[in-house]
Amino acid sequence: MEIKEIKSLSVELKQELVKLLVESVETGDLGFAHPLSKESAEQYWDKIEKDLKDNENEITRVLLVSYIDNKISGTVQLSWSSKFFTNCNHRAEVQKLMVGNNFRGKGVARKLLETIEIFAQQYKKQLLILDTRSDLSVPEMYKKMGYVSVGDIPFYSLENGIYTSTTFFYKIIDKSLISKEQA
Repeated sequence: MEIKEIKSLSVELKQELVKLLVESVETGDLGFAHPLSKESAEQYWDKIEKDLKDNENEITRVLLVSYIDNKISGTVQLSWSSKFFTNCNHRAEVQKLMVGNNFRGKGVARKLLETIEIFAQQYKKQLLILDTRSDLSVPEMYKKMGYVSVGDIPFYSLENGIYTSTTFFYKIIDKSLISKEQA
């Protein structure tokens, strides 16, 4: 497996990411209502591409894409607020962890998370946060990776008239943060 940081989206890469997003929304919401149209997925990746281009002035997003046999197997993002919000410069949010259906069970999600944590440390982030639908098997994976469940919010998402709960997690990736809290 190879993982690459993506700083701009080629037309081909964007189309592959659109396919992955549409496929992923079919099996979990990822913050999108199912079915997700190709046009909506393209608009999402256009926004991410704009964020990546804006990174030239100030980096606030990292996009990683994993490949197995030269095929996209998954993706994850790390996002944080502008340096102007000084009370939160130490934290970042893990977003849109997606693994293609044909690549599930091969450690792709785990490897993407491990790699995004390394990037977070490089950007001096000490605390990671994320959320996921509570009724999927994903929350257990996060727990195995050292993420701590803060709790569930019921009725967080509405999809096709059905409400679902969302579980929120955090992980301290810089242990010096713990000693600062106690000081």
